[in-house]
Amino acid sequence: MALPLAAPTFVIYPEQNLYQAAADRLGDLQAELAPLKNEEAAIKEILRDCSASEVEGRLFRCTITPGKPGSKVNWENLARSICSDARLAKLLPAFTEETAAPAARISVKARIGL
Repeated sequence: MALPLAAPTFVIYPEQNLYQAAADRLGDLQAELAPLKNEEAAIKEILRDCSASEVEGRLFRCTITPGKPGSKVNWENLARSICSDARLAKLLPAFTEETAAPAARISVKARIGL
């Protein structure tokens, strides 16, 4: 069962309708969150450098899960290679491209009993 969303709080000025006020409030929220998101990204980068899979803070525990590299099929190049134009097929790169490992995922949970 999904949790109910918090009721948004914003002021609707006389010259605004509900949607204009909502757009302004959303912009305000995003502006307020931007520095926090930047700080979060910087802290996650620090934690990615940690060799441990978990870090116990005083209040929170962080779990660090490294990303895994993968591969994908380049369907456009594969389709072009099937084409009867042999010259085109020779110029095309390999069909499978290696992908970089995604960044490690960081999850944070409140510690119980504090």
